[in-house]
Amino acid sequence: MEDSGASSRTSGSSIESENQLGVNPSEMLRLTFDTLRERGGFDSALNLILNIIGKMFNVSRAYIFESTEDGLYVNNTYEWCNDGIEPQITLLVNIPILDFGGDYRKNFNEEGIFYCPNLEDCSEELQELLGAQGILSTLQVSITEEGKFKGFVGFDDCVIHRLWTQDQINALVFIARLISEIICERRGSGQ
Repeated sequence: MEDSGASSRTSGSSIESENQLGVNPSEMLRLTFDTLRERGGFDSALNLILNIIGKMFNVSRAYIFESTEDGLYVNNTYEWCNDGIEPQITLLVNIPILDFGGDYRKNFNEEGIFYCPNLEDCSEELQELLGAQGILSTLQVSITEEGKFKGFVGFDDCVIHRLWTQDQINALVFIARLISEIICERRGSGQ
């Protein structure tokens, strides 16, 4: 076994703790707020935040889906893709929330997290939906407002079956919830 810091691989999987720098949620929070304050527009600030987080965690894709006012559909509204990863933002528009074998919201646990380190462990419908986007592993965090589903923030790996450490999952959930708060605040102000 190598001791060079290279990632461990077992059946196409990688435990990212060996090749990932430690991530400090306080630093992420400061960076996120600084970015929102310094950038001229909300959209460009959110895109930059996804870029920073995507690169920090070396994911393939970081994105935001927002539900329509009636709650029946979701749209990919923001997306960052790593080098060589095909963007999906123009393809994922008005996706029915009650499609693909059931209610997509049921994929999220009671904490609002949908974590699938290996797409092969998902239902055939989810394998079809997510596999069509080249996804091998995903971590998604729901956006909720007053108990209602308003979308989700997601992080995909299209290269490996990613096994994030609990600290990394916690950090991604933390930043996703922060982004969710910002989006809900923006919706509430009508911007």
